[in-house]
Amino acid sequence: MAVMTFDPRETVLQQLRRSTFTIPDLKGCFRDWPVECSPHLDQIRKDVHAWLEETLGEGRALKISKRADFGLFGATEWPYASYERCRIACLFCAWVFTWDDEIDSSLGSMGDDLESAQTYRFETIQFVKETLGLAPRSPTPPANKIIRNFEVVGAALRAAYTPAQRQRFFAEVDRFMAGTEAEQRRRLLSRDLPTLHQFWEYRLGSSAVNICTALIEYADGGMALPERVWDDADMHTVLRNTNIHLSALNDLYSLKKEVANDAVESLVPILLANRVVAPPSSVPAAVEHVARYVADRSAELDECAERLLRRYPECEADLRRFVDNCRCMCTGNRTWSLSTGRYGINQHDVRPDGSIFVDLAELCVKGEPERRPGSPEEMAC
Repeated sequence: MAVMTFDPRETVLQQLRRSTFTIPDLKGCFRDWPVECSPHLDQIRKDVHAWLEETLGEGRALKISKRADFGLFGATEWPYASYERCRIACLFCAWVFTWDDEIDSSLGSMGDDLESAQTYRFETIQFVKETLGLAPRSPTPPANKIIRNFEVVGAALRAAYTPAQRQRFFAEVDRFMAGTEAEQRRRLLSRDLPTLHQFWEYRLGSSAVNICTALIEYADGGMALPERVWDDADMHTVLRNTNIHLSALNDLYSLKKEVANDAVESLVPILLANRVVAPPSSVPAAVEHVARYVADRSAELDECAERLLRRYPECEADLRRFVDNCRCMCTGNRTWSLSTGRYGINQHDVRPDGSIFVDLAELCVKGEPERRPGSPEEMAC
């Protein structure tokens, strides 16, 4: 008699593959936050494309990366930056996305090779530390061009940032590496799905959002918040909730792409696996749960920001700009996610009431947006 085995991942995927749901109007998640874009966008796009061409060379990866429009991503994340500082921040975006794609299950050369991915992480951590001036330079640079091409970002931060600011940035890069490792290990070595707590532990690292907030002082051009502000519990909550906002809504927008790749390392599948929502197999209920949770975190972010502004009047102007930049990151992520088609949805899918209808069953018949014959991702950019 055959032994029946229970596979939590496949069980959740089966629920998702036959689902339709509506992402509700997310007005409550964005409140009255600013929606901005850098006036330097056109030139930034050219700079990012040139960096991608030099880093990736001709091929499918370059086409997909150009189509992803990392210039728009960065221009809406740091909209108040000067041209040069916005350029560097956007090159960081291009770098972190292309770095992460190398260990991605669907695109990367190391998606299924944990040993090579670990070497990749180790060499990256060492090179980032060196370029930031936090360790002596090695006599031999890394062989991997993606790693080496962090140099332009590291040099800019080394010139502009204090040792404390560089150390804070590096700590978030290190956290990102640890988060991607935990995510990849779980995907390759275990069929079990994490608890919600375990998920957030690695997701808030692998998202790279905290690295982006660690760039706000650089993008601003002269900001240096006191250490006591960085150590404040309300500041920690502002940073955490910014991360939750971007990570959770990214997991909603990208669910089509994830399911097409049989990936379940995102928030909605984890909610289903842990039976957090009722009914437990309801994808629409999980989506509604995410929307409510993010709206609550947004309100909490604003409350913490107001307390910080009252508590530190001596740096009120810098703090206000910092928090507004965090808010721009949240609104910018939505602008970018619905503008590029990277996740299989776009602005045309948004209904007049602000909601977005998603049919995962249809997607699984057609295939992943980036892999469909005749899709924009397969065409010349």
